[in-house]
Amino acid sequence: EKQREQQSNLQTKLWDMANDLRGSMDEIRQILREEKPKSSQMNELKLRSFCKEFEMQYDIEVGLILEGDFQKIMDPLWKVLFECIFEAFSNALKYAKCNQIEIRLMIFNQILRMEIEDNGKGCQNVKEGMGISGIKERIWAVGGSVDIISEEGFCLKILVPLEHKAC
Repeated sequence: EKQREQQSNLQTKLWDMANDLRGSMDEIRQILREEKPKSSQMNELKLRSFCKEFEMQYDIEVGLILEGDFQKIMDPLWKVLFECIFEAFSNALKYAKCNQIEIRLMIFNQILRMEIEDNGKGCQNVKEGMGISGIKERIWAVGGSVDIISEEGFCLKILVPLEHKAC
C-alpha cells in the first residue's frame, strides 16, 4: 500500500513537472515571438548590409537615404525593390564608371518613391537591354512607373503604389 502511495506521489510530481516545463516553454515561445524583428526591419537591415558590402567590394561610395514608414512595404514589393537595386548597381558597374551611387527610398501615404542615382558618365541615348527592361517589367507588374534621366550620371526614378494586387 505504501509503495502504491509513493508511486502515485511520484507520478503526480512528474505530471506537475511536465506541466511546469510546458508552461515555461510556452513563455519562451511568447518571448521569442515578441522579440523577433519585424519583416520590414529585416529588409531594411538587408538593404543596409547590401550597400555596405557593395561599397567595400567595389570601392564605390553608396549613400542610402530612407524616409517614412517601412512597415507599409509588403515582402513581395521588397523582393521587387531588391531586384531593381541589384540590377541598377550591376549596370553602374558595367557602364557608368562612377565612384558614387545613392539610393533614396521614401514612403509617403500610399506611394513608394525610389531613386537610384550614380555620378557616372551618363549617356544621351539609353539603350534598353535586359537590365533596364527587366526593371521596367518588374515595376509595371506592381502598378508602378519608371523614369530614366541620364544626362549627367544615371538616375532611375521609380514610383509604386503601396497597395497593389501583385503585392
